[in-house]
Amino acid sequence: MPSSQHPIEYSVPATTWDEGLPLGNAMLGALVWGDGNPLNISLDRADLWDLRPVPEFHAPEYSYATMRRWHEAGRHDDLIRVFEDPYRRPAPTKIPAGRIEISSPHSFRASTLDIANALASVEFEGGAKCEIFQHATQPLGVLWLRGSGAKFHLRAPDFGGEIVNAAAGGIDCGDLSQLGYPPPQESSGENFQASEQSGWDGFQFAVYLAWREDANGIFAAWSIVSSFEGAGVLDIARRRVEAALQNGFDNLLDTHCAWWRDFWEKSSLALPDKQLEKQWFLET
Repeated sequence: MPSSQHPIEYSVPATTWDEGLPLGNAMLGALVWGDGNPLNISLDRADLWDLRPVPEFHAPEYSYATMRRWHEAGRHDDLIRVFEDPYRRPAPTKIPAGRIEISSPHSFRASTLDIANALASVEFEGGAKCEIFQHATQPLGVLWLRGSGAKFHLRAPDFGGEIVNAAAGGIDCGDLSQLGYPPPQESSGENFQASEQSGWDGFQFAVYLAWREDANGIFAAWSIVSSFEGAGVLDIARRRVEAALQNGFDNLLDTHCAWWRDFWEKSSLALPDKQLEKQWFLET
């Protein structure tokens, strides 16, 4: 079982998403980063892909034998056309779900990922604190923010923006707008924000975020739904989040932690070198 010797701890905020505290349940994922101005939760779902086919990969000439023959014949333009140019296109590719931005009036103090229960905590000056987890068995992200004055913003990916930076080796080298999607359909109300996105060949996904605030703080939940689950992705996400808010933060955290206790009880490791021991737990 992991102990207090095994957390990921930051005394300064992660300033890029790839340094964020990782959370996930094999379908939904999140990265927690930033200093509170804002605190970011980058969102992902495993099946968010643009899967448009690559014609060259299905052509008769797409073979190692052809590659060798063209190379020996000096047909370099053909080699580039069939075996290299497809990788300069923006798709097929993994696509992002967006992120939640939480603006807090309090200054960052520290952040921690407790791997025993997959719970990220971000502490701020003045006693404010945000606890975040991706539920182990439910398609939900959940957070509890102690302290007042925070504002939420669900930022959808800029699929419908202007093409400024064209891909030269994949979508990571260019703008999302190259995929040719329409802009996201965004909606909001007093205690929710949502986005719905259409993609290639009828693919759709939706992100729904909602929250409740009282004198003790803010309880929020979100879900990401893709059309692989069926039609009406936004409605499915909304129902899941509303049910989570009815269930309550403590109940969701209890069932989440119970799954992780069962997971860690299946195996363990103790080493004289505690740094190696920690690495084993982080990679399990």
